Amino acid sequence: MIELSNNSIPYFISDLHISHRTPKTLQAFEHWIATVSSPNSHIFILGDLFEIWFGDDYTDEVVQRTQSAFIHSKDAGSTLYFMQGNRDFLIGDTFCKQVGFKLLTDPDFIQINQHIILLTHGDQLCVDDQDYQRFRHMTRSNNWIDNFLSQPLADRIELANSIREHSERDKSHKKIEIMDISQSAVNNAYLGHWPDGRLIGRSNVILHGHTHRCAVHGLNQPGLINQSCHGKLHHQLRFVLPDWDFDYPKEKFNGGYLTIQHDGTFQLNLLHSSQLIELKS
Repeated sequence: MIELSNNSIPYFISDLHISHRTPKTLQAFEHWIATVSSPNSHIFILGDLFEIWFGDDYTDEVVQRTQSAFIHSKDAGSTLYFMQGNRDFLIGDTFCKQVGFKLLTDPDFIQINQHIILLTHGDQLCVDDQDYQRFRHMTRSNNWIDNFLSQPLADRIELANSIREHSERDKSHKKIEIMDISQSAVNNAYLGHWPDGRLIGRSNVILHGHTHRCAVHGLNQPGLINQSCHGKLHHQLRFVLPDWDFDYPKEKFNGGYLTIQHDGTFQLNLLHSSQLIELKS
């Protein structure tokens, strides 16, 4: 259980999907983290920081710039937390030590204003997508990971890109509802029952990314949003963090982050592509 002091400010982001194809998204992230970094800042990245990860021995300009942004944030006094996503689950101890991440388990918990908040990337709650869950179970096994990482880097890059392309083709044939979070899985998670059968302990707020369907949900009440909002934590509240994409502008927003004050007040801030233009001026 993560517990923060009253003067701490937690920031939650996920699903940046940084790659060489997203230079504007990387630039927006670099500016954002430089802006929010301080000794009171606790920055939580809940998965899919990168679009794809080949192993901690891989590097390129994009990886180096991302590392540098985190190192500067750490030097400014920030505390950094990272949870693996479905795209970058191979990020390991070496990378985390290089940038100063505290590696979280999935799920993990944080307590704010007497609320127990469950943190998860979110893909484990998509229980209706049984094909994906079978694939996830296979690729998270120690044997699969050890076998993959033992291969030459060039082979890993080729295999990982092939898996990604196959995944994208599969998603194009699935209904959105199948790939979304299951409400029954959410209800069970509040009660401490995780989809894989583990007993994880009760919570009364859930915070995740993964689905790219930014929302603030009350109990059994969908709450998709397209503008910044604020409020107060309450029981059975579920936050879905926004994905980031400044390279292919959307109509409404292109990224964002969640902050929660020690008194339980939250602010979900959505960022727009126009803000990136302002940063250049």
